[in-house]
Parts: sequence; C-alpha cells; structure tokens
Amino acid sequence: MTDEQHQLEIALGKHHHRMMAAGIPYSDVEGVREQAPCTWLGWMDYWTGRALAYDELAAGADERGEHVTASAHWVRTALCHHFAQFMVYEHPEEKARSRRAAAAAYRRAAPHLTPGATFVSVEVPVGPVPVVLRTPDAVPAPCVILVPGLEATKEELHAWEGFYLDRGMAVAAIDGPGQGELADRALVPDRYVSAVSAVVERLSAHPAVDAGRIGIMGVSLGGLLASMVAAHEHRLAAAAEVAGTFDTESRWARANALSRRGHQFVTKSPDEETTRTVVADWTMASLAGDIECPFLVVHGELDGIVPLDQAEAYAKAVPHAELVVVPGGNHVCNNLPHVVRPQVADWMRRTLVAAGSAR
Repeated sequence: MTDEQHQLEIALGKHHHRMMAAGIPYSDVEGVREQAPCTWLGWMDYWTGRALAYDELAAGADERGEHVTASAHWVRTALCHHFAQFMVYEHPEEKARSRRAAAAAYRRAAPHLTPGATFVSVEVPVGPVPVVLRTPDAVPAPCVILVPGLEATKEELHAWEGFYLDRGMAVAAIDGPGQGELADRALVPDRYVSAVSAVVERLSAHPAVDAGRIGIMGVSLGGLLASMVAAHEHRLAAAAEVAGTFDTESRWARANALSRRGHQFVTKSPDEETTRTVVADWTMASLAGDIECPFLVVHGELDGIVPLDQAEAYAKAVPHAELVVVPGGNHVCNNLPHVVRPQVADWMRRTLVAAGSAR
C-alpha cells in the first residue's frame, strides 16, 4: 500500500462521521466510501462533482425565487468543496482552488440563512481575519467565537452555529492565520492568539454583541488554540474545548500519518522531523494556570485521534475546569453531535448569562 492509499484509507475510515456532522448528506459520504478512490485527485474529483451538483440545484432554486432552498444547497456546495481539499497536500493548486470555491459558495448562502450572516474582516499583521457573524433577534447578545481545528474552516463550523443561535447567542466563526482563507500563512500560536484578540476587540465594539459576555469554543486543534487564547485574553467570560490537544509532543508518536502530515502543512515545515520540532512548543503546560474564566473540557471516551489523557491533563491543570467524558464518543464526538453540541451550547449559555448577572 502506498502512502497516498494509506492516507485515503484513514480519511475514509476515520472522518466519515465528521463529514456527516458537518452537514454532508449520508448518501454522499456513502458514495465516496463505495467508490473508495485510490488517489487524492480521485477524491477531489468526487467531491468537486458533488459540489457542482449542489451548486446547480442552488442556482435553479435562486432563479425561481426559492432563496431559502438555494441557501441550503450553497452551504452543501461549500462543504463539498471544503472536503474536496480536506487533507490533500500533494496538489497545492487544486487544494487552493477548492478552498476559494468553498468560501465563495458560503458567501452566496449567507444572505438567506436564518438568521443571516454578515462577513467582518479584522485587520491583523498577517492579513485580514475573516469572521462570519450571525446574531439572534434580541441584541446585544452574548457571543461565542468558534475556532476550527486542523484542516477545518469557518464553513465546516456552520453546523455548530444553530445550537448557539437557538439559545439566544450570537456566533462568530473564524478562519485564523493558517486556516481556510488564510491557509497560505503558517499557523504560529502566538500570532493566532493575537489575531483572535483583535477579533475580540472588534466584537466588543459591535452593537449586536454584549461585550461583557463573549466566549470561545474550539474543536480538536482549535481546542488547543482556543485554550491558548483564553490564557491570554481575559476579556473572555467563558471558554470550551472539545477534543483538544493539551500537549502536542506527548501525543505525537500516537498521531496517525494523516494528522502528522496535516501539522506539517499548517506549519509550512519541509519535513516531519522539522514539524515535530516546531509543534513541541504547542502545549498548554505553562499556560493552563493563566485561564481565569470558567472552562469546559469535552472529550469522547473512544477518541482515536486525540487520546483521552489530553482531556484529563486539561482537567488537572486549568483552574475550575469542568471535564465531561462522553461515553462512546469518537473524535470531537462527531458520531454524537445531537448529544454533545446542545450540551456544550447549554453550558455556554448558562455561563455567559451568569457572567452578565455578575456585573
């Protein structure tokens, strides 16, 4: 088996729940698993084809004035383009083209989402951070910044947003430096933290956002990044991480080949050994004690990508941390989104409401 075939086997075997939890229809996921492409170009062809099919459905609905239907199809278009480039590292031009197509499709969907989405560009030294802001009817509202993980984007977080919006919170999904629209930059934690602090500053001044009730939630690598932000950004009233790494070096040898290759891509490292040296500093060991706000740790009992001991390390090191281990949950509990995502949103609402009452 070639390295490429092994990587595709990991993608097909470990990430199908992630695709469905993000909003990819079951039939499309089963389609790619049945087809079982043996090259990344074959993978990209499958998902690009599904994206074009949904784009055609969206355009037809839009022409008929069926804008809600069109919007839903454009979200699926964006997700299919996103997964077309997902974990594809040997074809950089095609990968970049799919990223651009995903972002463009989501922008077409945005005006007719309920509630609608507005795009905010936050200027930082490494380039403008794109923020998708959605707000409930009652404003100013508590707001939750959503941080994507490795090879994830703001578009993939769309399926999380409704759980917060339904509970009266605004959501601000971002592509930080090294992700999505900013994937051509290296992911450097200090720069990432500074960029998210600029997002907090911008949101604090937004009339639809209650500046005293801003929280942050990150998934997988985004859980580590959100935790780093929480350690530095004390304006946050709550923080939650789902399936996040506590110390990258301690789990490196246990990471699968695709995860290690993903870290190489986001750090722009020339090889795996350099990558390991770079990410050895990606740890919360010296930062965890600086987190002042309430902190939720959620981890699947059966997570095969980020081991459970990483969650246990958070629970021990972060003051006032609350640990929830989900029975039967896999990585990010993507096999149980209907259970875990409402639970996280309810915790965030309770915590942010309490922060407002304490003022």
